Amino acid sequence: PSVGAPPAVPAVTSSPESLSQPSPGEPRGTTSGTGSRGIETATANRLYQVDRLNGYGCRGRPIAPGVSVSFAAFLHATTDCLDRSWATAFSEAGMPFQRPTRVFWARPGRSPCGDYPAPGAAAFYCPLNDGIYIGVTHAQESAGGLPVRYNVTYAREVAHEYGHHVQEQSGILDYSHEARMRAGSLAERNAITRRSELQAQCLAGTFMSAVRPSFPVTNQQWQIALRDSYGRGDDPSRPGARDH
Repeated sequence: PSVGAPPAVPAVTSSPESLSQPSPGEPRGTTSGTGSRGIETATANRLYQVDRLNGYGCRGRPIAPGVSVSFAAFLHATTDCLDRSWATAFSEAGMPFQRPTRVFWARPGRSPCGDYPAPGAAAFYCPLNDGIYIGVTHAQESAGGLPVRYNVTYAREVAHEYGHHVQEQSGILDYSHEARMRAGSLAERNAITRRSELQAQCLAGTFMSAVRPSFPVTNQQWQIALRDSYGRGDDPSRPGARDH
């Protein structure tokens, strides 16, 4: 599973040993405050008014088996597509947008949100530096060794972490964190976390739908990606495993 709300720790730069590539962008937007404005940020966000996400004919880059450099190139190419699609969506919503920082690591390192890799987290989003962190080898391990020819499944994983960035840029993630802090019980905090994660999945699905014709996403690829998604985090078919 991914980490949607990592703890805040002092900011540091990316590990020089990681395969990192910062992405330039416009100044980041402001996040919401508490109270009713915060609720409206989550329930009536201007981003929801965007009709459809434009996939811009994004084509999925093949991944060479056993080659981390090839996997990193795939992650960058997919993130290029996500940058363009979501920047356009924010522009249509009349909202500022800054592209995320990318850290696709080949060796352990440290982010402002903690060390990586962390147990059970091959990919995570760090709001402290707008960073998407993905292990170029750990990602495949977390997918149960799924062959890299099913690159759609790995694209969905990137799109999910990018979904957390979309939440951060639109103020939704900030509201979610505040709501968790105000929650009176563990069950309530978990429910808020699940809603945040499910929305990130929805945003990922929105992108995958937009690029489905051009990526291309075959029916077999789609089913495998769905099966991988249902096996992560909050799965109602496995009682007791609803912890993400």
